[in-house]
Amino acid sequence: MTKKKSPNFSPEFRLETAQLVIDQGYSHQEASEPFSLAAK
Repeated sequence: MTKKKSPNFSPEFRLETAQLVIDQGYSHQEASEPFSLAAK
């Protein structure tokens, strides 16, 4: 069994998505949906 590798996101991407959650009150799921990262 192999371990899944986590996606490698740039620091800029991480900052932008964190700001959606913190500054604009988005939920984690709402912030990830535009980037097709939401769990299915």
